[in-house]
Amino acid sequence: VYLIVASSNAHFLFRGLIPLGARWWMIIVTSAIAYPIIKSKSIENISFFASVGVVSSCVMGIAVLLGSSLDLIKGDAGGVNTDLFILKGVSTSFTSIMFAYGANFVYPDVEKAMEDTSKWPSLMSKSTGFVSVIYIVISVVCYSAYGETVESRVYDSISFPIIRIICNAMMMIHVLSTYPMPLLSMSMELERTYNSSRGNLIRTALIGVTFF
Repeated sequence: VYLIVASSNAHFLFRGLIPLGARWWMIIVTSAIAYPIIKSKSIENISFFASVGVVSSCVMGIAVLLGSSLDLIKGDAGGVNTDLFILKGVSTSFTSIMFAYGANFVYPDVEKAMEDTSKWPSLMSKSTGFVSVIYIVISVVCYSAYGETVESRVYDSISFPIIRIICNAMMMIHVLSTYPMPLLSMSMELERTYNSSRGNLIRTALIGVTFF
């Protein structure tokens, strides 16, 4: 999923400059991120990616909120249909929510990487609460602005081209900086399970599996 999103966003951003298909962009973004992943041996080694992911997420959240708020004020979408509750959308919504909060399997390795692990419960509460507030606010504003016509990637519904470009760029950066976390965590788990010292080979194989 990470590579698909990154490659599709790269294709959107550079479609007028570099005439390459989505498959080629997937090869490019995978190659760009592969080396640091293969050479990393612990979560501490990729802490930079986590910082970049946080910054890009915040910028994208602000851009989406700004663009959708301006569209809501302008009322260009006029007469959008909205409902307080849609029963047929429950299963899809829960699936999306589970994916959004689905990084729990990397938590043990992230906790181990902390200098003071006693702060982990507080960190989890604050970060989860912060992200939840962002999700809720953006969901309410975007649904109010676009109703049932809202795109699955909400920034595709925004009418301001420059904001869409910013959001696409930030999303690409975000998924590329997030991709190493679950992959490295899985690699470390496999190394522990099979008492293997071939971490580089395992990470290379995992990158290949996710690519194909």
